Amino acid sequence: MKARGLFLVVLSVLIISAVACGGPATPQTQQSQAPAASEPTKAAEPTTAAEPTQATAPTAAAAPTEASQTTASSGAQSGGTLVWVNTPDPDTLDPHASVSSWVANQVYLLYDPLVWRGPEQQFYPGLAESWEVSSDGKTYTFHLRKDVKFHDGTPFNAEAVRYNFDRIKEGRAARVLGKAASTDLIGPYDSTEVIDDSTAAIHFTEPYPAFLDAVSTHFLFIVSPAAVDKFGDQDFGKHPVGSGPYIFKEWAPDHLTVVRNPDYNWAPPFARHQGPAYIETITHRFVDEAGTRSAMIKSGEAQIMSRPSTNDALAFAKDPGVTFLAGPWVGLPHGYFPNLTKYPMDDLKVRQALEYITSQELMVNTLWPDYNTPSHGPLATGIWAYNPEVEKMYQYDLEKGKALLDEAGWKVGPDGIRVDKDGKRFHMVVQTVPNPDMNAGYEFQQALYKDAGIEMEIVSNDSAATNDICTAGKVEACPLYFAFTDPGGLAIMFDSKNAGTGFNWGQIKDPKIDQMLADGLRETDETKRAQIYKDLQVYIMQQAYWVPMNEFRSAHVVSNKVADVQLSYKDAKYLYVYDAHFVQ
Repeated sequence: MKARGLFLVVLSVLIISAVACGGPATPQTQQSQAPAASEPTKAAEPTTAAEPTQATAPTAAAAPTEASQTTASSGAQSGGTLVWVNTPDPDTLDPHASVSSWVANQVYLLYDPLVWRGPEQQFYPGLAESWEVSSDGKTYTFHLRKDVKFHDGTPFNAEAVRYNFDRIKEGRAARVLGKAASTDLIGPYDSTEVIDDSTAAIHFTEPYPAFLDAVSTHFLFIVSPAAVDKFGDQDFGKHPVGSGPYIFKEWAPDHLTVVRNPDYNWAPPFARHQGPAYIETITHRFVDEAGTRSAMIKSGEAQIMSRPSTNDALAFAKDPGVTFLAGPWVGLPHGYFPNLTKYPMDDLKVRQALEYITSQELMVNTLWPDYNTPSHGPLATGIWAYNPEVEKMYQYDLEKGKALLDEAGWKVGPDGIRVDKDGKRFHMVVQTVPNPDMNAGYEFQQALYKDAGIEMEIVSNDSAATNDICTAGKVEACPLYFAFTDPGGLAIMFDSKNAGTGFNWGQIKDPKIDQMLADGLRETDETKRAQIYKDLQVYIMQQAYWVPMNEFRSAHVVSNKVADVQLSYKDAKYLYVYDAHFVQ
């Protein structure tokens, strides 16, 4: 049976296929939610898992529905160790405390959600077998599986659901790293009512139509309450315990190892098999340099590689020795925030000038032809409620950009760089992370900006330093790209409450935006809700709070020695490897 749910808030993300740029491979159509342009820091020291308590064998899960992708893999080979090379390594293995989209590839192995995002962007049973939504949209009642145990042998039940959401509301998870994506995703959460052991009613203070999308995001996957109490909020992320198909074994600075959960029998209905995963051990190797990751796939040292460089991705797409998986970015596309607290970014004419002198098409066609696509607003083109009107607002026009800078009082100096009435040079710092494609884009724009009389300095730091610098508003411009599947995710970057503490790196405090975000969060009429977000996109661009650059593609390379690896239905950045197995 297909899970009962609210109205299909994100059904229209099916148009995601339209965003797939003409390229070397036909991408699978997938989606995502929640942050992350910044790349988290490494684990401080190796940690190992406590010996899990032997759980009693769970009963068989419900048979897959007619919506399943395929029948179960026939003759799949069980066993073996898979090496998956990726970057960055996790900021934490506590999903509630994380701010990283990339950690989902580990979270998917260790934990389960109440609800899965599955084929055709529908919602499917996870730890919850079914659910209902109250007529006022304020209460979601989940009917839970009765056969699930966490890796420590403790039972999953309604009390565990209450513990998870209360922990997030109380700020316990957010204090681990200073901020957490889960805090935004629980929306106007009020409380969880434990009706009985297998029934939990989650109450909100106002309607929250995007909750099913939020709860299917890795930041809200369910953790073991007993393990959190045992290790404490700060250390749980080093000793993660969930209910997923793999059990944590070890996390060292350059790798993370998980082993198969022998009792796992509650895979989603669209999985290709039920029961324990096929592969015995998965080791994530964390390697920052893209060329090294590519070499590991070519040599056979690794069987899966994520995040190839654009050039390597184009080559792998034509390589018959691998399977190339790619999909479009969904959420906030790549661009940068002008920092409103730094002169002269507080001037609307200056910000609009930056919009006119930024050429997305020329950059993409020069650097990444047939791979990435230009962006013109704060939402990726494939997301629900995308407004194509933003594409008409700023076309590259150097002369118009120069005229706006003239009007703002910035005159061309003797060396071609503009100065204000006090002789201050127009010098802007763009704070980036060591991402070759991102930095190539700013180096390209750097030359265009110089033509307009603007001196752009590109400063690259590690992700932790970049997070601190941009959160505190210390530089003129901060790039970001952030993953989410519901347009309400814009609150993470544009809500006033996230200025100075979260990912509102433009330090934007605009009451009109706050009101539109609040209206969009609670509106239950799909058409009205879409219009709110369409109007919001136009307003953000009118105020030039965001300078869009491009939509990256998410890509992975899989050795032909491994079968049944697939892109997550939630987001193409993530892989679903529960069904994966080695082939002869």
